Amino acid sequence: MLYTQEKRQRRHKKIKARVWGTKERPRLCVFKSANHIYAQLINDDANKTIICSNDLKIKKSKKSDVAKKVGEDIAKKGLAKKIEKVVFD
Repeated sequence: MLYTQEKRQRRHKKIKARVWGTKERPRLCVFKSANHIYAQLINDDANKTIICSNDLKIKKSKKSDVAKKVGEDIAKKGLAKKIEKVVFD
């Protein structure tokens, strides 16, 4: 298990070195575990999370349906803060 986490962290470090989010175009970070899906919009210049969205506690749904709801939720919150473009992590 520890080896798997180390591999994931190494991959994430390599990606983060290439992908950089700003205030105008934040980085969209998506994390999927066995049971949940999370999405964040991150400003790397200020080291702050602008918007965070989780899996919205949808019971008895397919994972793809839950992922779609999380995507819609983060998009609505982003548009409310006038964020139209993101960099996908």
